Amino acid sequence: MLRCSLLFVVLVISLATHAQPYTPHTVPNTRVSDNSCVTDPDGLLDAATFFSMDTLLKATEKQTTAQVQVVMLKSIGDASEFDFAQQVFELWGIGRARKDNGLLVLYVADQRVIRFHPGFGLEGILPDATCKRIQMEKMVPQFRAGDVNGGMLAGVQEVANILRNPAYAEEIRDGSRPESSDIEWTPEATQGIGIIMFPVWLIVCTITYLVRRKTGFADSVNATAVALNLDFRKREWVWLWIVIPAFLILGLALTGSLWALAIGFYAYLIFLTFLKRAKLQRHTKAYLEKEEYHLLYQHYQDEQWYWVWKAILFPLPFAFLIFDYIQTRKSFRTLPRPCTKCRSKMTRLDEQADDAFLARNQIFEEGLKSVDYDVWACPSCDAVRVEAYPNRFSKYDACPACRTVAFHTISTSTLVAATTASSGLREVIKGCGFCNHRKKFTETIPRIVSSSSSGGGSRGGSFGGGSSGGGGASSRW
Repeated sequence: MLRCSLLFVVLVISLATHAQPYTPHTVPNTRVSDNSCVTDPDGLLDAATFFSMDTLLKATEKQTTAQVQVVMLKSIGDASEFDFAQQVFELWGIGRARKDNGLLVLYVADQRVIRFHPGFGLEGILPDATCKRIQMEKMVPQFRAGDVNGGMLAGVQEVANILRNPAYAEEIRDGSRPESSDIEWTPEATQGIGIIMFPVWLIVCTITYLVRRKTGFADSVNATAVALNLDFRKREWVWLWIVIPAFLILGLALTGSLWALAIGFYAYLIFLTFLKRAKLQRHTKAYLEKEEYHLLYQHYQDEQWYWVWKAILFPLPFAFLIFDYIQTRKSFRTLPRPCTKCRSKMTRLDEQADDAFLARNQIFEEGLKSVDYDVWACPSCDAVRVEAYPNRFSKYDACPACRTVAFHTISTSTLVAATTASSGLREVIKGCGFCNHRKKFTETIPRIVSSSSSGGGSRGGSFGGGSSGGGGASSRW
């Protein structure tokens, strides 16, 4: 009696376990366990069919490098077969990296659905219409007749025949997205590029020039600088940025030398950068003449990322100039300000003394490090000047109610999770730490975008790290 009870308990537990629907993370990756191209944890296929499909798919991969994985499951619950297939595909990384030549064939018994889910690199060889045709002609009729083994084997054989076709196989092996090393820059090819680029460059630059001419070639500067009548108009001739590059491209078209073009453009970009530096010095002189050191500091801060990127992209010679640029910017903050009333030199107060001249919200901002304030005091007439230096890397924004830079995200909660097929929705609550103003709103969560990986280790399994764009087809019976 006891043995019967134990047997009954074991049977119930076993049935309960098998009744649980699979999730993408609970599907066994047989590529890891036994290097099998067929995953059938519920035994939906007989041994002969399993062996035939596994042997065929391994031979296909050896010939074409395309990786096809068949997954046979009893149930995935209420999950969409599309989302389920996409998640399994990305989790395992089916297909080779960069080539993305993988295919997932998903069979779900309780939903009576068959899904072909190809990677980016197979979408041209196995387009949606072809996937659908294979399913409806080779598989679904046999599924309706109750022959799961025959339908699966017929469909997989048809896929293998398409992939092993010499023309298709060569396309898969070479990869739909070739490496840069696969591209041969012959003189004829570079000449062709130059011939195409020459008129395109002239047309685009001419249109840009006419538009800029209509606006007066004015640089983008803040409203205060415009009010001060600072002379920030361009003094560059059209030949600097239209004619010279055009002749460089024309030289490429005539000589077919890509290296000559690269060296020429490098020299040209360095030349333009030195022109920009000369323009910056002209701006600096204009600010200094107006004794607007605070605006000058902000102007240098606005331009700083340009020089940082120049130093990164062109270490010679700009890596040596960026440090001088930063030190020059900092010096403008400490230059003595002339008093606007009596023209005496003002004194900058230290961090403790300047609090007496700041408003409560300004002291609060300094505590958050969202804004730093300098207070300049005149020893002759007691005039005071307060200058604000916003922290551009701060997480705080200006509060819409009190304008204090203390407005930040308090909490976020996901209302609808994003998937590879659709965007999601989340609720965001923002608040001001100074006046306690609150704002609640919803915003869209972008769709999950798949990305290629350089290997299969991080994706789980011994696949190559391929990705899928969500193509393919599903059929039901």
